[in-house]
Amino acid sequence: MEAIFLFFSFACLIYFVIIVIYSGIGTSFCGIWLFFAAASGLMAYFCARTPMNRERLPRRLPVAVFTTFFAGVAAFLCLMIPVMRAARVPAEQGLPYVVVLGAKVEQDGLSTSLLKRLETACAYHKENPETIFILSGGKGKDEPVPEALAMYNYLYEQGVPARNMRIEMFSESTVENIRYSLAQIDVEMEMRYRGKDPDRIPIGILSSDFHIFRAMKIAETEGCSEPRPIAAPSDSILFLHLCVRECAAILKDHILGNISLL
Repeated sequence: MEAIFLFFSFACLIYFVIIVIYSGIGTSFCGIWLFFAAASGLMAYFCARTPMNRERLPRRLPVAVFTTFFAGVAAFLCLMIPVMRAARVPAEQGLPYVVVLGAKVEQDGLSTSLLKRLETACAYHKENPETIFILSGGKGKDEPVPEALAMYNYLYEQGVPARNMRIEMFSESTVENIRYSLAQIDVEMEMRYRGKDPDRIPIGILSSDFHIFRAMKIAETEGCSEPRPIAAPSDSILFLHLCVRECAAILKDHILGNISLL
């Protein structure tokens, strides 16, 4: 058991170094891997010391430590499974509306995540020229323009007609992205699908593969009865890190009531 914990400790430390070299020390949430490395190292130390202190340690102490550690690991794994499964669901064709969730706009252009989402939107448009895209994202403090406007400009340059795009640029979070976009769709659907139940019309949610599970859960909470995932690829090296970060975000949103995991 000690060797297993040591292996995970070194693996987490090495992955942290890879993240820093690949995308910089400022990478969001990268410190979690130092925490995992330290926790695994402490567990290895505890395993090594427990036999020597067997007579002095009450049995409930090692039981409590190991139970807490493995419960935390199990919780993350239980979240990782649906996150990774949702990332690989094929996109449904012929959707009337697709909400494209924004991502950071850098001072010198689109971020990698946003660019990959827009490339996925372009590919979807070629196969589904009648689909209307709701481009959702406001302007952050360190962004030169609203995300939705940057998305509109890119897609227009790539040949997506203006009639196929709508802009929502007031949102500041994923919850607001989806909430405001669905409100905009509701108005159009009442006119476009008069005589049908607009709540039963499937709506696509396009986001990065690691993010699509949480986005779908938020859409369900916001009243979208039939959301359809469209997953854009993410960086293969950072995919594991992004999934772990997303698990923490899922737990936070569940605690805040933005999604339900039950």
